Amino acid sequence: MPLTTSQLLLNVCNLYITPFLKQEFEKQGHLLTGEWEDSIISQEVGDGEVEIMAQAYGMVVDQGITPDRIPYGGVSTWNTGAGTSGSGFGFGHTEGTGDYHAKFSLYIQALQKYWKLRKPGISDKAALRLAFATAEVQKVEGMSTEASKAFSATGERQHFMETLTTLFEDTVDESIFEGLDLIIEQTAKEPKKMYL
Repeated sequence: MPLTTSQLLLNVCNLYITPFLKQEFEKQGHLLTGEWEDSIISQEVGDGEVEIMAQAYGMVVDQGITPDRIPYGGVSTWNTGAGTSGSGFGFGHTEGTGDYHAKFSLYIQALQKYWKLRKPGISDKAALRLAFATAEVQKVEGMSTEASKAFSATGERQHFMETLTTLFEDTVDESIFEGLDLIIEQTAKEPKKMYL
């Protein structure tokens, strides 16, 4: 039985597009946990339609973030709330313990976790210093930063999805046309019933 257009497109996604996305993501130096790459799936959504999905943060990595959208107010901004605003840090209190401890924004916590993953064995304190240093630079340059290009084999840190469309447009078109030719050829070879 010949492949449907959706099946053909799904094959193109699985054989060409998904592996290339993963490869380009890694070349640009984003590979850290493998979580985003593992989240990529292709599925048929309708007749002649295929959808490629992945975790949403891949779009943030692909497009970057402008400096004005970086959720960081600097170390001089105090947060006495829940520690989830764009402020750098504040102090919290654990009820009944007399224990006062620093609370850091979710943004700083995420950067600290990033540095712990990027540099295994680094202390929490060192990772926290790197998190604040990164936040200071991102507040000026946005994300990704010029320095982050050191992790990239291509010199690029954004637009890996755009690279895909540029490099694979002809390949994908050629594969689709080859598949459609095959469907037409197979259909023409099928025996036909004649009614007189």
